[in-house]
Amino acid sequence: PHSIQELFELSVARAPHAVAVTCGPESLTYVELDQRINQLAFRLRQHGVGPEVIVGVCLGRSTEMVVALLAVLKAGGAVLQLDLSYPAERLAFMLEDSQVGLVLTEAHLRDSLSHYSGAVLCLDEMESVSEAECASLPAVITRPEQLAWIFYTSGSTGRPKGVMTTQGAAVNFLRYLVEEYELSGSDVVLQMAALSFDASMRDILGPLIAGARVVQ
Repeated sequence: PHSIQELFELSVARAPHAVAVTCGPESLTYVELDQRINQLAFRLRQHGVGPEVIVGVCLGRSTEMVVALLAVLKAGGAVLQLDLSYPAERLAFMLEDSQVGLVLTEAHLRDSLSHYSGAVLCLDEMESVSEAECASLPAVITRPEQLAWIFYTSGSTGRPKGVMTTQGAAVNFLRYLVEEYELSGSDVVLQMAALSFDASMRDILGPLIAGARVVQ
């Protein structure tokens, strides 16, 4: 596999009914998570998301946030996590500096984006997508050099700087992580890192490509 989403889909094939992610009272199995990812990826493609298109994810800890991350990648785009605890000025800077093409959020969080005039898609206001529609979605060819996500530094030494990670680098790191920590389908991993840090991707994606369970 050359992409994060391909590694995840191997986990779906191995154990479709194992629990993939839990947040509070809600849990999704691998096949349920995959179905929701496909539905959102279909909508994202309709909104023009593809290779090198950066999508802001403005969501709190939730199963829906995990769906959003992987759906952006499956649509061919790149993820920019927007931490709701950040000051409005920092969020505005990140959105402008990264030239985000679309922001995913929920209706009750739109006020956090009052400074953003670009396209916004509220996940809780989306129309449902049929399985037939999802099946009609052409596969996206993901290349190792393709952008996967951007995280911004703290800015403690000046203006925050965007750090870009490619699909190839992410795949190599995640595979190393699974091997080094001997992650397997029997493991349960707590996502501790704040969503604004790259370690959050480690905590979420590492377990998912190993078939483990992520708890938020």
